[in-house]
Amino acid sequence: MMATTRRTALLGAALGALAAEAQAQTAALAPLPGSQRDPAGIAARIAILLDRQWDHQQWVARSVQEFWPPQDAEELRFILDTAHDNAPHIIWIGVATVADGRVLATTRRRLEGDDVTQRPWCTAGTRHDAAVDVHDAVLLQRALNRSAAQGMLRLIDFVSPIRDRDGTIVAMIGSHILWDWVVGVIRREEAHVGVPIALVSARGEVLLAPEGIPAERLGRSPRIPVPQRADTPSFGWQLAVLTGA
Repeated sequence: MMATTRRTALLGAALGALAAEAQAQTAALAPLPGSQRDPAGIAARIAILLDRQWDHQQWVARSVQEFWPPQDAEELRFILDTAHDNAPHIIWIGVATVADGRVLATTRRRLEGDDVTQRPWCTAGTRHDAAVDVHDAVLLQRALNRSAAQGMLRLIDFVSPIRDRDGTIVAMIGSHILWDWVVGVIRREEAHVGVPIALVSARGEVLLAPEGIPAERLGRSPRIPVPQRADTPSFGWQLAVLTGA
């Protein structure tokens, strides 16, 4: 009885801290002063917002690991739902076990029990912290009952391994962030600099480009790295700044 009471109190304290941190990490950045409205400034601001999402992911992962192994899935759901409620552009957070690759607990119970061994976030999370670049939400599309007319939901992911007391990776926690949020961030920041900006992946794939811009123009445009922190899993993104003719 005493152990249960203490565990409940600790969980409440951890979640209170998580909620406060989540609000801080997802707060909007103040508008850039005119002197900093250049492409490098935009890239730096995008990096700050991505790093904030990683910090949020780490808070959630630490809360899960602190109470591992959980008494039940409901305990994990409480942590995940609290984190989700304080970060509206994160559409899903889930914990899957290494032993069978099945989802143990998620926000709103979506995909619980599903096998996610073939999903990129699960593959990465069995080894290390990772960022997973934009991809279709194959399983979540179905879980949310999204029709073809609504279009395919697209996501980026952050994932962290969960270790037992011996340091063995026993599970992984993944956060699915809406790609539409990334698009909105870039378009909002693009307005500050006054020129079209495209987003290019680490492999050179154009992930986002202004409408009507030919591919050859993108190919000769200057590239500016999105400078995420060294301790944050990086997407390796670059901005292509479309200046001149």
